[in-house]
Amino acid sequence: EAHGTGTTIGDQIEVEAVAKIFGNSGGIHIGSIKPNLGHGEAASGLISVMKAVLSLEHRVIPPNIKCMPLNPKIPFESAQLTVPVEAVPWPEGRYERVSINSFGIGGANAHVILDSKAAFKASVQAEPRKRALETPQLLLYSANNAQSLKEMIERYQTYLDGAPESLALADVAYTLANKREHLLLRAFQIGTRYKLGNASSLSSTGKPTSIVMV
Repeated sequence: EAHGTGTTIGDQIEVEAVAKIFGNSGGIHIGSIKPNLGHGEAASGLISVMKAVLSLEHRVIPPNIKCMPLNPKIPFESAQLTVPVEAVPWPEGRYERVSINSFGIGGANAHVILDSKAAFKASVQAEPRKRALETPQLLLYSANNAQSLKEMIERYQTYLDGAPESLALADVAYTLANKREHLLLRAFQIGTRYKLGNASSLSSTGKPTSIVMV
Protein backbone atom coordinates (compact mmCIF):
# COMPACT_ATOMS: atom_id res chain seq x y z
CA GLU A 1 0.00 0.00 0.00
CA ALA A 2 1.83 3.06 -1.30
CA HIS A 3 1.66 6.60 0.02
CA GLY A 4 0.81 7.40 -3.60
CA THR A 5 -0.15 11.06 -3.65
CA GLY A 6 -0.08 11.13 -7.46
CA THR A 7 2.87 13.50 -7.79
CA THR A 8 5.18 12.87 -10.73
CA ILE A 9 8.42 12.83 -8.76
CA GLY A 10 7.12 11.56 -5.41
CA ASP A 11 5.43 8.46 -6.82
CA GLN A 12 8.47 7.64 -8.94
CA ILE A 13 10.87 7.82 -5.99
CA GLU A 14 8.57 5.76 -3.78
CA VAL A 15 7.93 3.00 -6.32
CA GLU A 16 11.61 2.81 -7.29
CA ALA A 17 12.40 2.19 -3.61
CA VAL A 18 9.73 -0.53 -3.47
CA ALA A 19 11.15 -2.07 -6.64
CA LYS A 20 14.66 -2.05 -5.19
CA ILE A 21 13.51 -4.05 -2.16
CA PHE A 22 10.83 -6.32 -3.62
CA GLY A 23 11.64 -6.39 -7.32
CA ASN A 24 12.92 -9.98 -7.31
CA SER A 25 10.28 -11.47 -5.04
CA GLY A 26 8.13 -12.98 -7.78
CA GLY A 27 5.64 -10.18 -8.27
CA ILE A 28 4.10 -7.61 -5.96
CA HIS A 29 0.69 -5.92 -6.15
CA ILE A 30 0.91 -2.22 -5.42
CA GLY A 31 -1.76 0.43 -5.00
CA SER A 32 -3.03 3.37 -2.98
CA ILE A 33 -6.35 4.33 -1.37
CA LYS A 34 -5.92 8.05 -2.12
CA PRO A 35 -7.61 8.02 -5.57
CA ASN A 36 -10.72 6.66 -3.83
CA LEU A 37 -10.91 9.00 -0.85
CA GLY A 38 -8.41 11.77 -1.47
CA HIS A 39 -5.63 12.69 0.93
CA GLY A 40 -6.70 12.12 4.52
CA GLU A 41 -3.91 14.37 5.79
CA ALA A 42 -3.12 13.27 9.37
CA ALA A 43 -5.49 10.28 9.02
CA SER A 44 -4.19 9.09 5.64
CA GLY A 45 -1.99 6.39 7.16
CA LEU A 46 -4.85 5.07 9.27
CA ILE A 47 -7.11 4.89 6.20
CA SER A 48 -4.48 2.77 4.46
CA VAL A 49 -4.31 0.49 7.51
CA MET A 50 -8.08 0.01 7.37
CA LYS A 51 -7.87 -0.89 3.69
CA ALA A 52 -5.09 -3.38 4.39
CA VAL A 53 -6.98 -5.04 7.25
CA LEU A 54 -10.08 -5.48 5.07
CA SER A 55 -7.93 -6.87 2.27
CA LEU A 56 -6.39 -9.47 4.57
CA GLU A 57 -9.74 -10.30 6.15
CA HIS A 58 -11.47 -10.95 2.82
CA ARG A 59 -8.34 -12.28 1.07
CA VAL A 60 -8.92 -9.90 -1.83
CA ILE A 61 -6.56 -7.29 -3.27
CA PRO A 62 -8.68 -4.18 -4.00
CA PRO A 63 -8.56 -2.49 -7.42
CA ASN A 64 -7.07 0.94 -8.06
CA ILE A 65 -8.91 3.73 -9.85
CA LYS A 66 -7.75 6.73 -11.88
CA CYS A 67 -4.27 5.29 -12.37
CA MET A 68 -4.23 4.77 -16.13
CA PRO A 69 -2.11 5.36 -18.06
CA LEU A 70 0.68 4.35 -15.71
CA ASN A 71 3.62 6.69 -15.27
CA PRO A 72 6.14 5.53 -17.93
CA LYS A 73 9.04 6.63 -15.73
CA ILE A 74 8.16 4.02 -13.09
CA PRO A 75 9.63 0.54 -13.79
CA PHE A 76 6.47 -1.46 -13.08
CA GLU A 77 7.16 -4.24 -15.59
CA SER A 78 10.87 -4.75 -14.97
CA ALA A 79 10.33 -4.74 -11.20
CA GLN A 80 7.37 -7.14 -11.46
CA LEU A 81 5.04 -4.65 -9.80
CA THR A 82 1.35 -4.96 -10.70
CA VAL A 83 -1.24 -2.22 -10.25
CA PRO A 84 -4.56 -4.12 -10.14
CA VAL A 85 -7.51 -2.36 -11.77
CA GLU A 86 -9.95 -5.12 -10.79
CA ALA A 87 -10.39 -6.97 -7.51
CA VAL A 88 -7.90 -9.84 -7.36
CA PRO A 89 -8.30 -12.92 -5.13
CA TRP A 90 -5.31 -13.33 -2.85
CA PRO A 91 -2.74 -15.39 -4.80
CA GLU A 92 -2.55 -18.98 -3.58
CA GLY A 93 0.72 -19.89 -1.96
CA ARG A 94 1.71 -16.26 -1.38
CA TYR A 95 2.33 -14.84 2.07
CA GLU A 96 -0.66 -12.88 3.43
CA ARG A 97 1.09 -9.63 4.26
CA VAL A 98 0.55 -5.95 3.47
CA SER A 99 3.22 -3.27 3.83
CA ILE A 100 2.00 0.31 4.21
CA ASN A 101 3.86 3.55 3.48
CA SER A 102 2.79 6.84 5.04
CA PHE A 103 4.93 9.94 4.61
CA GLY A 104 4.36 13.18 6.50
CA ILE A 105 5.09 16.50 4.82
CA GLY A 106 7.24 17.46 7.80
CA GLY A 107 9.44 14.39 7.43
CA ALA A 108 7.69 12.09 9.92
CA ASN A 109 7.62 8.92 7.83
CA ALA A 110 6.11 5.59 8.87
CA HIS A 111 6.03 2.05 7.52
CA VAL A 112 3.69 -0.59 8.93
CA ILE A 113 3.66 -4.31 8.15
CA LEU A 114 0.43 -6.25 8.71
CA ASP A 115 0.28 -10.05 8.64
CA SER A 116 -2.84 -12.17 8.40
CA LYS A 117 -3.56 -14.34 11.42
CA ALA A 118 -3.34 -17.30 9.03
CA ALA A 119 0.39 -16.65 8.78
CA PHE A 120 0.82 -17.66 12.41
CA LYS A 121 -1.03 -20.96 11.92
CA ALA A 122 -2.67 -20.59 15.31
CA SER A 123 -4.57 -23.67 16.42
CA VAL A 124 -7.24 -23.90 19.08
CA GLN A 125 -6.64 -26.65 21.60
CA ALA A 126 -10.01 -28.16 22.40
CA GLU A 127 -9.37 -29.59 25.86
CA PRO A 128 -7.83 -26.49 27.53
CA ARG A 129 -10.57 -24.39 25.95
CA LYS A 130 -13.26 -26.72 27.28
CA ARG A 131 -11.74 -26.65 30.76
CA ALA A 132 -11.73 -22.84 30.68
CA LEU A 133 -15.42 -22.78 29.77
CA GLU A 134 -16.22 -25.17 32.62
CA THR A 135 -14.17 -23.36 35.29
CA PRO A 136 -16.42 -21.46 37.75
CA GLN A 137 -15.93 -17.69 37.84
CA LEU A 138 -16.87 -15.07 40.43
CA LEU A 139 -18.75 -12.07 39.02
CA LEU A 140 -18.79 -9.02 41.30
CA TYR A 141 -21.45 -6.34 40.95
CA SER A 142 -21.86 -3.02 42.74
CA ALA A 143 -23.96 0.13 42.51
CA ASN A 144 -25.07 3.10 44.58
CA ASN A 145 -28.63 1.88 45.12
CA ALA A 146 -30.62 -1.34 45.02
CA GLN A 147 -32.47 -0.57 41.78
CA SER A 148 -29.26 0.22 39.89
CA LEU A 149 -27.64 -2.95 41.19
CA LYS A 150 -30.62 -5.06 40.14
CA GLU A 151 -30.59 -3.53 36.66
CA MET A 152 -26.83 -4.06 36.35
CA ILE A 153 -27.14 -7.77 37.14
CA GLU A 154 -29.99 -8.11 34.64
CA ARG A 155 -27.99 -6.35 31.91
CA TYR A 156 -25.02 -8.65 32.39
CA GLN A 157 -27.30 -11.70 32.43
CA THR A 158 -28.92 -10.61 29.15
CA TYR A 159 -25.53 -9.92 27.59
CA LEU A 160 -24.07 -13.29 28.62
CA ASP A 161 -27.17 -15.16 27.44
CA GLY A 162 -26.80 -13.68 23.97
CA ALA A 163 -23.00 -13.70 23.72
CA PRO A 164 -21.19 -16.33 21.62
CA GLU A 165 -19.90 -19.37 23.46
CA SER A 166 -16.35 -18.30 22.65
CA LEU A 167 -16.66 -15.39 25.10
CA ALA A 168 -14.35 -16.02 28.05
CA LEU A 169 -16.28 -15.60 31.30
CA ALA A 170 -12.93 -15.17 33.05
CA ASP A 171 -12.45 -11.92 31.11
CA VAL A 172 -15.83 -10.63 32.28
CA ALA A 173 -15.00 -11.61 35.87
CA TYR A 174 -11.62 -9.88 35.68
CA THR A 175 -13.16 -6.67 34.33
CA LEU A 176 -15.83 -6.56 37.03
CA ALA A 177 -13.29 -7.21 39.79
CA ASN A 178 -10.42 -5.03 38.64
CA LYS A 179 -11.68 -2.43 36.16
CA ARG A 180 -14.87 -1.23 37.83
CA GLU A 181 -15.31 1.01 40.86
CA HIS A 182 -16.65 -0.90 43.89
CA LEU A 183 -19.65 1.06 45.12
CA LEU A 184 -21.81 1.01 48.26
CA LEU A 185 -24.22 -1.87 47.47
CA ARG A 186 -22.77 -5.16 46.24
CA ALA A 187 -23.75 -8.61 45.05
CA PHE A 188 -22.02 -11.54 43.41
CA GLN A 189 -22.72 -14.45 41.12
CA ILE A 190 -20.82 -17.70 40.60
CA GLY A 191 -21.05 -19.86 37.53
CA THR A 192 -19.49 -21.19 34.35
CA ARG A 193 -19.86 -20.11 30.75
CA TYR A 194 -22.51 -22.82 30.40
CA LYS A 195 -24.48 -22.08 33.56
CA LEU A 196 -24.63 -19.09 35.90
CA GLY A 197 -25.96 -19.42 39.41
CA ASN A 198 -28.41 -17.00 40.98
CA ALA A 199 -27.06 -13.67 42.15
CA SER A 200 -26.53 -13.28 45.87
CA SER A 201 -28.64 -11.03 48.06
CA LEU A 202 -27.54 -7.40 48.28
CA SER A 203 -25.00 -6.38 50.88
CA SER A 204 -23.69 -2.99 51.94
CA THR A 205 -20.19 -1.89 52.86
CA GLY A 206 -21.70 0.53 55.35
CA LYS A 207 -19.58 3.32 53.91
CA PRO A 208 -21.19 6.07 51.85
CA THR A 209 -19.67 6.82 48.48
CA SER A 210 -17.29 9.77 48.57
CA ILE A 211 -18.47 12.66 46.41
CA VAL A 212 -16.32 15.65 45.61
CA MET A 213 -17.99 18.75 44.18
CA VAL A 214 -15.78 20.92 41.98
